[in-house]
Amino acid sequence: MKPETVKANQLTVTPVNLLEVVEIIGEAAALKLVERYGGTTPRLPAIRNITPDHPLAQCIGIEALTELVKNTGGGRWLYVARCARGLREARNREIVRLYSPPNNIPVPVLARRFNLSDRQVWTILGSTVEDDRQTGLF
Repeated sequence: MKPETVKANQLTVTPVNLLEVVEIIGEAAALKLVERYGGTTPRLPAIRNITPDHPLAQCIGIEALTELVKNTGGGRWLYVARCARGLREARNREIVRLYSPPNNIPVPVLARRFNLSDRQVWTILGSTVEDDRQTGLF
């Protein structure tokens, strides 16, 4: 007997965009979901199969996973967008915040913390921070 194969049209990919996920589970949990599963399509468990050991529950918490399953349906595939641009912009804002007063964290420390080169941190700072010590000529 030949094993049954799953056809593409039998897979239900939950058409939920990230903004809906944020509304359901909150921004912090959605960010964790994107960081761990961005660009992939994990399968949501059925409501009865949600346990603290489930990888999604370990990522976003059992309460958030339960809410997500209740609102989108269990046993479905959920595409999680990479959100690379948004994550990069959030990282850059955090670098600027940490570099600016009152934090005043030095560039080499920021580079190590965010796994970037010094030059990349300076580029980020140069594109977003205006040095008010510089005066205009006119």
